[in-house]
Formats: sequence, structure tokens, C-alpha cells
Amino acid sequence: MSARAIERLNKSAIEVLWNETLRLIAHELLEQRRQNNRLA
Repeated sequence: MSARAIERLNKSAIEVLWNETLRLIAHELLEQRRQNNRLA
């Protein structure tokens, strides 16, 4: 595999991980907000 192909693979893997991380964080924040609303 060429260095450029490996680079491209790494880039897309990082993008996928980043998107998943952001999605999880957003989900956690929504859950927290929902629980705070329940307490208020």
C-alpha cells in the first residue's frame, strides 16, 4: 500500500472516530439536560 493510501485511510479513520466522539458527547449533554429538567 502506498504512503498516500495509508495517509488517506488514517484521515478517514480519524474523522469517523471524531464524529462518533462528538455524537456521544452531544448525547450525554442532552441526557444531562433532560435529567436537570426533571429535577427542576
